[in-house]
Amino acid sequence: MLKPQSVLNQHYSSCFSNKDQLPWHNAPFSSRSLPLVTNQLNRKDYYPSNKSECYVCAAVAKPSNCNDPALNNIQLTATIIVEAGATGVLSYLSKLGRVKSGRVGVELVAANKCSEDGEKRKSIQQDAEEGKGGYTCTFNVEHRFGDVGAIFVKEIYFDGYPGGRIIFSCESWLQPDSNRIFFTNKSEDLKRKVLGGNPTYPYPRRCRTGSPSSKKEIFSNPRIKDKIYVPRDENFSEMKLSSFNSAKRHAFIPAIENILLKEDERRFSSFAEIDQLFDENDNLSTECKETPSKILPDLGSFLRFRTPELLNKDKFAWMKDEEFGRQTLAGVNPCTIQLVREWPLKSNLAQEYYGEPESAITKELLESMMAECMTVEKAIEEKRLFVIDYHDLMLPFVEKVRKTGGRNLYGSRALFFRTTSDTLKPMAIELWKEAYTPSTHGTAGWLWMLAKAQFLALDSCYHQLISHWLRTHCVVEPYVIATNRQLSSMHPIYRLLKPHFKDTMAINALARESLVNAGGIIESAFSPGKYSLEMSSVAYRDLWRFDQEGLPADLIRRGMAEEDPTSDTGVKLTIEDYPYASDGIVMWTIIGQWVNAYVNHYYPDETDIEFDYEIKNWWTEIRTVGHRDKKDETWWPKLDTSEDLTGILTTMIWIASGHHAAVNFGQYDYAAYFPSRPTIARAKMPTEDQTDESWEDFISRPEDMILSCFPTCDQACMVVATLNVLSKHSEDEQYIGDKPEASWAENAVIKAEFELFRERLMDLNKIIDERNKKLKNRSGAGVIPYTLLKTTCQDKLKGMGVPNSISI
Repeated sequence: MLKPQSVLNQHYSSCFSNKDQLPWHNAPFSSRSLPLVTNQLNRKDYYPSNKSECYVCAAVAKPSNCNDPALNNIQLTATIIVEAGATGVLSYLSKLGRVKSGRVGVELVAANKCSEDGEKRKSIQQDAEEGKGGYTCTFNVEHRFGDVGAIFVKEIYFDGYPGGRIIFSCESWLQPDSNRIFFTNKSEDLKRKVLGGNPTYPYPRRCRTGSPSSKKEIFSNPRIKDKIYVPRDENFSEMKLSSFNSAKRHAFIPAIENILLKEDERRFSSFAEIDQLFDENDNLSTECKETPSKILPDLGSFLRFRTPELLNKDKFAWMKDEEFGRQTLAGVNPCTIQLVREWPLKSNLAQEYYGEPESAITKELLESMMAECMTVEKAIEEKRLFVIDYHDLMLPFVEKVRKTGGRNLYGSRALFFRTTSDTLKPMAIELWKEAYTPSTHGTAGWLWMLAKAQFLALDSCYHQLISHWLRTHCVVEPYVIATNRQLSSMHPIYRLLKPHFKDTMAINALARESLVNAGGIIESAFSPGKYSLEMSSVAYRDLWRFDQEGLPADLIRRGMAEEDPTSDTGVKLTIEDYPYASDGIVMWTIIGQWVNAYVNHYYPDETDIEFDYEIKNWWTEIRTVGHRDKKDETWWPKLDTSEDLTGILTTMIWIASGHHAAVNFGQYDYAAYFPSRPTIARAKMPTEDQTDESWEDFISRPEDMILSCFPTCDQACMVVATLNVLSKHSEDEQYIGDKPEASWAENAVIKAEFELFRERLMDLNKIIDERNKKLKNRSGAGVIPYTLLKTTCQDKLKGMGVPNSISI
């Protein structure tokens, strides 16, 4: 049989690591890495980067009236005058009276290094305590110490800040009549759970980063200064890298005005202000125009994001319950809806910790919403009730997330009723033991709108961390590594899979540098914050199974389909007008037909698989090394026959192509206008911890409550810019069924099968076009047609086109 190439083995040796969530350097596109415009400094290299400013204006030492001639000593009183900067944390805290106490470490140094008798003079150290005139301390100074030449300020700290002690590690000399500026070295805590290698926090293995182990903790890595290591043959091509960087620059230009000119924590003051982010014809704000041109040139309409398709189609779609229900089937996260098969809805969490397991959505509440025309039992029997259930996954994180401040989380469920036209009608949302129902009137209407915002923030987190990152990027990386390590480049399965693994390791490395890293974009702008990847680890532990990642198995598991041997696709959908499933199952079938023909050509005899040690080693490494934390699970498919191999390969190709396209390329059009899909909920529901004052505020200005729940200006710009990059196809994108592998041209059988594969995919595109003309969940006034699984792409900014691989 063919042997693996030694060069590839050298590249991919020791590629696996179990340290996934580590303190890599901060996101390069966060506001903290852009130069801050200030009146205090005129320095081009002024990058505060998560620092608070402290101006030490003067440091003087004077003798006190208390001398001690007997000891030949004098006592000096040192006074350090510290001013908070005009902007920033210290100024803010000073105004609020939150800085309660502080200390300055001071060291006196003699003007002359040596005394008259040649003895080296030692410095004198003391702590200065906070007083009325600044910070003071008393030194016992020997007479022979001589004059004080300078003061060395070692450290300044302030207590009382809600986030913990603020520390200024000064380590600097001060002389009279000189001003010095010191910055706090208190940075965000970047320590995270080590993921992978233990049953509590399992995780798929990834390529090694090239970073050594931490000196303090052997199972952690220090922050990486250079790029994360990617094997040479897995790096972006020059064209891909140029295209990616260009898209990045263009996407983040509109964030500059908000990031530079607005406070980090400032919320949007109105929905009109949110709309202005996307007004491409709007001129620059007056404030922006007055900014010096050397810092912010007149970039005109480039300082506006392109209008998302949802906003372009229907400005008020985000408020409509019909759109809420439609997006569960045809939005960017259509793979979480499931059939309700028993009642009542219950939690599986430990009752002693999380209370009664029964849901707050009761039978009486639900039947009142159905106008008593149908019982719950009847609705379940007719397969009318559906649920998206994040309760058990999210609830254990609620208390931890809330303690971090500025973000909120709930254990939550949303219940839907299938109408006779196959649309889903929202019936109730549960937010941790309290149920909210649809309404358009007064207080109840605003509470329902807030409940939707809270739930959709959770849905956005689940989508990005689990449906997208975990189920595609993360789990596929072990397949890429094992394929390169165990299969020769001439092996037919290597040639089949290689196009579907293109650029995956490179894009994952970039994601770990700025998207899912500690302190990165996901942690900064999504509800779970620093617990984001920890949550995805729990989902991997409790929910992920390879045998249920294929589309038919996934639909059957969720009750969204049942086996049907008479169907061309092998299944019958529970909701026929389910765009993701109806288009996806056709694509799955086409992929399966192509893979089956390919495998049977190279393995005509069932016993051929048994004697191919490369393919056996490949599958063994994926199970026992790539997904080592789940290696003992009994659900792993066996690899004994060509049918087994076909099923395994079809699943991998579907995840890398169809599934990833469905959850990735619609992100900007559906979620960039964040009232439709906020990424974070920053406030609790007004009914929780209710006081007379807070309730009165809600009643008088309900719009303020929902705006305070939405992301801040900083968070919103960061997310919108990121979604813009993620949703765009690169210039050199390779689409499924577009081009055959070079060696197939010489094989008449495989060449013919690939042409048939391409023709079937073109037929699927026609089927999708026809469905978009007549089916209710994908057509109509103000409705975005479902094109995410159309294999071709006419416009790289539109939500269509299925790439071969996870390349963005």
